[in-house]
Amino acid sequence: MTRTIWLDQDAPTVHVEQSVTNVGTVDTPFLWGHHPTFPAIPGAQVDVPIGAAVSVEPATPGDLTSTDFSWPLARNRTGAQIDVSFLPHEPGVRLLYLHKLTAGWTALRNPPGADSPGVAISWDVAAHPFLWLWLQNGDPGFPWFGRARMIGLEPQRAWPFDGLAGAVSRGQAVVVAPGQTVHSWLTMTLLSSELPEITHVDREGRISHG
Repeated sequence: MTRTIWLDQDAPTVHVEQSVTNVGTVDTPFLWGHHPTFPAIPGAQVDVPIGAAVSVEPATPGDLTSTDFSWPLARNRTGAQIDVSFLPHEPGVRLLYLHKLTAGWTALRNPPGADSPGVAISWDVAAHPFLWLWLQNGDPGFPWFGRARMIGLEPQRAWPFDGLAGAVSRGQAVVVAPGQTVHSWLTMTLLSSELPEITHVDREGRISHG
């Protein structure tokens, strides 16, 4: 595996390119994903492509009773409809799998006055057709006991979180033939606060609104 990382000279943007070569003599499956994680600030909002479908990891649903829904509206334990694109104040932990993505991008827009900038991410959707949204929002349980508030915006090759064997059984793993090289890319750019809804992020990290 090789990874090339460089900073844009004219923008707060990081570019990542990766390649994996099978130097063996048999077809080899593997999983490919990224785990970028950022501060979870209450009131921040996540943007994703229109039409994304969402499935909830049953082991970590947080306060959601919905199992499958269309982004961003779900039901919580009280039966109320909530917008999961906004990061909550209440402690908890949940993992959402976004699929049926029409493009590979997402953005985290932090509220005015936040100490941290937001971020926009774009990626090779052919290599990473799914997006995992992992929210660790001050959950009192193991291993952080309420001390961690973070959100992972994770382009991934497969879902759910059941390892390589499960991905192979569903045909979601990357299978590399002997001598073959596969490639992928990912771009991250920092965002200022008080931005309107983001509707696209391109490979260069440029964002679109409306």
